[in-house]
Amino acid sequence: MFDLNRLYNADCMEAMKEIPDKFFQLAICDPPYWSRKKALLEFVKARGASVGDLETQLEFLLHELNAGYAAVLSVLKTTGSVRAASDAVLLKFERPADQSTAAQERRAGYGQTYYNKYAAGAEKGQGTMTAKEKQNRANIVAIAESFFGCKESDGSHKKIIDIYNADKPLARGYPMKYTDAWCACFVSVVSIRGGALAVMPKEVGCGKMIELYQKLGRWQENDAYVPAPGDVVFYDWNDGPNYAATDNTAAPDHVGIVVSVTGSTIKVIEGNMSNAVGYSGYIHPVQRARRLKRKKAAGITPAAFAYGGNKEYEL
Repeated sequence: MFDLNRLYNADCMEAMKEIPDKFFQLAICDPPYWSRKKALLEFVKARGASVGDLETQLEFLLHELNAGYAAVLSVLKTTGSVRAASDAVLLKFERPADQSTAAQERRAGYGQTYYNKYAAGAEKGQGTMTAKEKQNRANIVAIAESFFGCKESDGSHKKIIDIYNADKPLARGYPMKYTDAWCACFVSVVSIRGGALAVMPKEVGCGKMIELYQKLGRWQENDAYVPAPGDVVFYDWNDGPNYAATDNTAAPDHVGIVVSVTGSTIKVIEGNMSNAVGYSGYIHPVQRARRLKRKKAAGITPAAFAYGGNKEYEL
């Protein structure tokens, strides 16, 4: 049991195990260097926030990483290993006196414990999803569905092309023509309208779009992943009959946005589906969905988050 008004010199991760629930009412981030403390105080003051506000503390941490530790942030965004993420922070960001193998293993162990508790299920689409993320995903789906029925036969698909071409700069500088294949353009327009370009990159080619997702660390390679509304799925129409047991490394042919998942059925809305915006329903794993290196299941961007400017946009 801890006594109030007493200073304890202990490993915080071990000491916190002895603290009963609801014992403290406030926890304050305490950067170890005076310069970081000063920078944090200036940061929260500029935002009119309290130094004890957790969201502002996290914003400050991201600000630090973006401003001076791009290599560390890159590891955190792209690695699939808790140990690699932990080592990057320990050795290249915090850089404490004790950087021994034992310290690395201990720190990574703490991280793995919290990952297993809060995040591991997300790879299967079952992790905790914030209300904000649900709202943003629902917004993406609603925007996509607002274009339902747009088609080439009456020229109504042209407004999708026009929205894309009006948003500069264009991907690779290429202006879309009304006669071009426009499935990737449709996904890009949904992202433009939803203000989600930080996490749904703009492209008009499926292959190039996949490359952008890979660079963002948002390409899902886990065959066990269960998609969620707002995810993006790519297809290869030329897949062979043995799709369930072999890897698909061919070029993608099509892309759409997941609307809903019911049991093993994925409902997807797609642009340029028979020359129109329409729905498809597939059984997961999808026979003609494109995957890299893994067995053939839905090649879907993960339920992850990214930051656009100063505003968090989870998707």
